[in-house]
Amino acid sequence: MNTCLATDAVFQSYGRCCASERFFEDFYQCFIRRSDAVRTLFANTDMAEVRQTTGATMARCVDAGHRHHQGGILTRNPERGG
Repeated sequence: MNTCLATDAVFQSYGRCCASERFFEDFYQCFIRRSDAVRTLFANTDMAEVRQTTGATMARCVDAGHRHHQGGILTRNPERGG
């Protein structure tokens, strides 16, 4: 699969995941159930904030990769820590 097709597939796949309001909630429930150590690490964590942050970060990464392979220009933005 060429790189452009792969990034399109990732973009579309992530879009399908985000169509479910429970995607990140289900992901973290499964993740935390897998290990007592992970459960302990997340014991006193605001999971709503974690899900929101994860979603925003994933969206940025997927969008940046998609734009890059569609001919967009990625630049560093010092105001955003980039």
